[in-house]
Amino acid sequence: MASSNLTDKISAIVDSSVDGSHWKKFKQTGNQNQAIISVGHFSPEIKMDKTLVGGGLISGGPEPVAATGVKYSEGMTRGNLKDFYEVMKANVEAGYMPGYTVEMIENMRQEKNKTHPEEYDMVADVVAIKFADEKTADQAMTSQSQMSEGNIFQSQIPGAPQGMDLQKVLNNPLVQAQMTAEQKNQLKKMQPLMKDAGKQVKAEREKAGLKNTQGKLFDYPATFYEMDDKIFCTGVRVKNFLLTGSLIYSCQGFPDGNTPCQSVSQFSSKKISERVEGDTYHRTEVSPKQSTLASEGFLNKTEIEVILKKIFKQLESKEAI
Repeated sequence: MASSNLTDKISAIVDSSVDGSHWKKFKQTGNQNQAIISVGHFSPEIKMDKTLVGGGLISGGPEPVAATGVKYSEGMTRGNLKDFYEVMKANVEAGYMPGYTVEMIENMRQEKNKTHPEEYDMVADVVAIKFADEKTADQAMTSQSQMSEGNIFQSQIPGAPQGMDLQKVLNNPLVQAQMTAEQKNQLKKMQPLMKDAGKQVKAEREKAGLKNTQGKLFDYPATFYEMDDKIFCTGVRVKNFLLTGSLIYSCQGFPDGNTPCQSVSQFSSKKISERVEGDTYHRTEVSPKQSTLASEGFLNKTEIEVILKKIFKQLESKEAI
C-alpha cells in the first residue's frame, strides 16, 4: 500500500467523516500530491432475516404463521456478493459449472474481496489532489471540465500564465528547439488527430444532451455534468485541493434518506381469526413496519452529503495540509 504524509492525513479526515455512518474506509493509496481513499457501504441485505423479508409460510400447524414479505422501493436493493458466492458454490457442487471447483470460487472470492469486500454493496473513492494555491486548483478544475468536452489542446494548464494551453506550449519555439526532427514530425501528425478527436467528443456530448456547468456544492466551487435533468458533480475545490471521485460523482444519483420504504429489520405481527363454513381458523400474519432508506441503512444521498460536508469542513480547517 503506497502511503505518504498527505495520504495519511486525508485518510484520517475521511475515516473520521464516515464514523457512525453505514460507510467505512478500507483502503488508501497516493503520493505527496494526491490521495485516493476507498470507502465501502455496508449492505443491509447481509443482515436481513430472509424468511421474513422473502415472505411465505414460516410455520404450519393448526395456527400457521406467515410473512407478507417486503415490497422493495425502486433502487432500494443492490444485491450482495456474499449471496453470489454461495450460489456459485452451490452450482459447482450440483455439477452445473463443469471445470470449476469450490476452491476456485473461494480463491476468486478472496481476490475480489481485496478491491470490493463482500460486506459492501458499493465501493467508492474520494480523490484529493493538492495544488500550490487556490488559483491553480481552480484552473485545474476548469481544465478538467474543458478536457471532458473535447478541448484537449485548448485547456488552460494549471499554474501557467492565463491563456497558456497545451497547444501553445507544444508549439513554443523554446520547446520546439528541444525536440528532435522525429518528435516534431510526430507532433505535427498528432495535433490534427487530437483536434478531430476533440470535435468528435464534443459532437457526441451534444447529441447525448450532456453539458458541463459550474456552480457550488455546499458553498464550495464545483463543476457538474448535466444530462436528462440529472446532475453529477465532477469536481469540488476546497482551499487549494481539487476533490473528485465516485463518492462525489454518485451522490446526486441516490434518493433522499427520508424516502419511505418497508423495513427489512422491524416487523409487527397480528393474530387473524376467520370463520369458514362454520369453523374458526386462526393464523398469525407478520408484516414489515414502515421505515425510511436512511433508517434501514440503504444507500441514500442524505448520508453521503453529511459525509462530504464533514470531509470538506475538516479539509478547510487543516492549515498544515
